[in-house]
Parts: sequence; C-alpha cells; structure tokens
Amino acid sequence: MGGLDLNRAKKELKLADHMLYVTMSVVADEKLFLSIVNHLFNSVVEVVGKYLEREAMYKRIEMLPKGTKARLELFKRRYASRLGLDRKTVGMMDHLLFANEARANAHSKFAKKDKFVIISRDYRVHTIDKASIKRYISLQKELINRIEGDTVGERGI
Repeated sequence: MGGLDLNRAKKELKLADHMLYVTMSVVADEKLFLSIVNHLFNSVVEVVGKYLEREAMYKRIEMLPKGTKARLELFKRRYASRLGLDRKTVGMMDHLLFANEARANAHSKFAKKDKFVIISRDYRVHTIDKASIKRYISLQKELINRIEGDTVGERGI
C-alpha cells in the first residue's frame, strides 16, 4: 500500500496554520479562532479516519464506526498508546471534539481579548486562545508524522 494518503489532513492543517500565523496578524478578528479550530478538527478527523480505514482493510478491527465521535474514541482507546501518543495529543482530540460540538450547538459565542468564548446549551464555558491553538497545530503535525511513520512499513505485512 505504501502509506496513507494524508494530503487532505495536511491541507486542513496548513490552512489552520496559515490562518493563525498570517491571517490573524492582518485581520484582528477573534472569530477566526472558530475557523482555525474547524480546520484543525477536520485534520484530526481525516487522519484518524484514514488510519482506521486502513486497519479495517487489513481486518485488524472488526467494525469501523460510522460517527466521528465513535471513531475518535476507538482510535484513542486502541491505538494512542501503540503509536506512543501522549496525554497532550489525546487531550487535543477531546478538546477539539468538544469545541466543534459546542460551536455547532452553542448558546452563546463571543470574543474577549485574545480569547474566543463558547457557552454551550448546558452553560459549560469553553475558551479558545491563540496559545492553545499553537500547541494543537504542533501536536497535530506530530500526530501526522507518527501515523505516516507507522504506515510506511505496514507493520510487516
């Protein structure tokens, strides 16, 4: 097979990176945080989806879950430790999933200083700041590299 095609995931990550470091320096709109988080989340979902599809193709998992949340949970439970992912990377996945769900079902959203605040329907407060996004971009780059490294040799198959 020769590795996974992670071009879409890389493109989403590159967009998030560009928006954070270039666009936000020109356009001072904190609502860009939401778009950046969305691109980061899409990158994570794409990487995890491609990896799980490959595992299903080689019959290493019996059933490939349909939903994004279920796929992320399966990936974290079954493959995070095997790939050597630390708590920060797993936490990033959880945080981006929550932010994406909260953004879609938010009761209220507003910008405050260098943060974007999302209040969910059950009044849970979720903040997104530039430092967190920078960390998540770095962690996502590492995740892509680890998955590419894991699939190069196809684990002896």
